[in-house]
Amino acid sequence: MSEIATIAAAAAVILKLCEDEGDLQTKLKRISYAAAIIQREAVVGLEQLNSSMEESHA
Repeated sequence: MSEIATIAAAAAVILKLCEDEGDLQTKLKRISYAAAIIQREAVVGLEQLNSSMEESHA
């Protein structure tokens, strides 16, 4: 799955969890996990973008 698709999926999970009623602790753990995935995939995407930009300038 591409970085953008992963980020979009994790963001959708966060939005859904914010709407759900349920145990607050579990909800916050799931939101934290989804946010960590977003951060990781965004960093990977930025690293790849920066790498390709450096290669095109070389």
